[in-house]
Amino acid sequence: MKEYVDKLPEGQTEADIKEKYGKLVWCRFLACKYNQEVEGLQRTTGTIRKNSSFKPINEAAEVWTGLCTRTSEIAIDFATITTPGGYKQKVPSCHVSSSSTRGERHDWSKLLQSDGSPYGGSMESRTAEHDWDKHGDWYN
Repeated sequence: MKEYVDKLPEGQTEADIKEKYGKLVWCRFLACKYNQEVEGLQRTTGTIRKNSSFKPINEAAEVWTGLCTRTSEIAIDFATITTPGGYKQKVPSCHVSSSSTRGERHDWSKLLQSDGSPYGGSMESRTAEHDWDKHGDWYN
């Protein structure tokens, strides 16, 4: 179980971490290939919010261990999703561009369903029904 405390890798300072990774972008999307956990490094939500009086109900859920290591460009925006109950809600979305083999640019955030969960499963479990259609869009 994760302990609700800020930690740095042994023998390293925060300046060392920032020198290696640049601006620290904490990420919980563990399936992303750019999400990297650094041994011994973690931050708490209270520290990230600069609110030392923040007391989470579930401490383990409020410990951040993954860094986004895509150093070239990251864009963070808000997307509007509609919950199953019909409420519209703004959620942060991270945009990183990628290229297909045909040279087209794709916004991978478009592959999220309205509730914020991804369509399909992992790329390893992909089947023919999850292939590209004639317009270059994913099948649902």
